Amino acid sequence: MADHSSSYFRLTEGARLPEGPRLHEGEQLLWHGRASVAEHLYSETMTRSAVRWTLPSSTTVMVTDRRLTFAGPMELEDGAERGRAWSHRAWIRRRDSRAMVGQLLYQWPYHLYVHSTQEVLLVCGAALAGGRPTLALSGGDVGGGFLANILRRAIAGFRIEHADVLGLNETKIATLGGLMNGPNFQRKVGSVPLPGALLLGFQQEREYADAALAAVHRSRALH
Repeated sequence: MADHSSSYFRLTEGARLPEGPRLHEGEQLLWHGRASVAEHLYSETMTRSAVRWTLPSSTTVMVTDRRLTFAGPMELEDGAERGRAWSHRAWIRRRDSRAMVGQLLYQWPYHLYVHSTQEVLLVCGAALAGGRPTLALSGGDVGGGFLANILRRAIAGFRIEHADVLGLNETKIATLGGLMNGPNFQRKVGSVPLPGALLLGFQQEREYADAALAAVHRSRALH
């Protein structure tokens, strides 16, 4: 079985593929479709990337008012992901299929990119990552600009609603308000910063008990 313990988006593996990610109580569904999902590790300058794992275009993706979730099949060969996914293990002829489920909380993305009409990148920050962990959605029902607009408004709305626990000042709240009402992504390429992000794995600013983590957080927020 593949080891995804190093995945930044809490990917889990099960013996059977569920019908789709499950909503939490009170969670509001904003978009539902299918797309290819991948985890990249971009360089600090966003000029190079390494693919850590991929899920096919049949993967179920749900965008809610709290998070983006996904569930899809990944073919494995002796525990190593097929295609572009990173692995040190050898392949054998026997193939297996496992369910992969993960999520991206709206506390995390620092930047939203539209790379084409069919690709959206959500760039995050993480301590000691050696780059920028990024969740990429492409193909299927993505429709780059359309989905990017939904995500931009959902992330901005979530952060405004939870400004107190995220430690947001009035300037960041005002900027987020502009993102909710700003112009749509209409071109094939575009990007927008997302103020108020936390490092991956954190949900509240007060969790930055370690000064070193706080320093990493501040450095990420500047880019």
